[in-house]
Amino acid sequence: MSSKEAGTNFLLVRHGETDWNVERRLQGHTDIALNARGLEQAAQTAQALRFENVQRVVSSDLQRARQTAQAVLDALTPASALPPLQLEISLRERHFGVLQGRSAHELQCSDEPLARIWHERQVDAVLTGGESLAVFHARVVEVLERLATQHAGETVVLVAHGGVLDSMYRHIRGLPLHTAREWLLPNAAIHRVSHHPQRGWQVLAWADERHLKAARDEVDAA
Repeated sequence: MSSKEAGTNFLLVRHGETDWNVERRLQGHTDIALNARGLEQAAQTAQALRFENVQRVVSSDLQRARQTAQAVLDALTPASALPPLQLEISLRERHFGVLQGRSAHELQCSDEPLARIWHERQVDAVLTGGESLAVFHARVVEVLERLATQHAGETVVLVAHGGVLDSMYRHIRGLPLHTAREWLLPNAAIHRVSHHPQRGWQVLAWADERHLKAARDEVDAA
């Protein structure tokens, strides 16, 4: 089978927890690092993926994703045989413009126009200094489709952000952008999707947190 006829398997991972995740603040392009729990989650995800037959690890260049991805790359066996971490600016979270740093609770309770754009998921409205949902989604779809083509025949770990993985899920399932999210996107969970040139996209498993639960159970039992 030629590489053009081969499928691409993706192990999608949302970055580990940050302090702004805990505070439910819009991070967007703000470069927030993982907190202590996030670093632990990254290590747990790395251990869960360490024996997967992975050919490369791709990540958003923002440090919360990069830290998570590097932990995964370092744990893979044998990591020395893999390319260095591949950073993709297009995998950044949506740019929320002037709303970055605001809390979700504050925005949900606000009646200001920019807040309504966010909580009503107005697809084409542009956030001042940021992106519309439509432009953001197009960016995410372009990089996902490009990676699927470029790395046909490979298994790729892709580490990004909640909004990015939400856009990928909607693209794969053919779901509209304006509807509320009804699927989980936990920090450091693993999502398995695949792409085949003839069969298209498929979600194989979503929001697998078993590795995180097992680690919590070990702590509880200690």
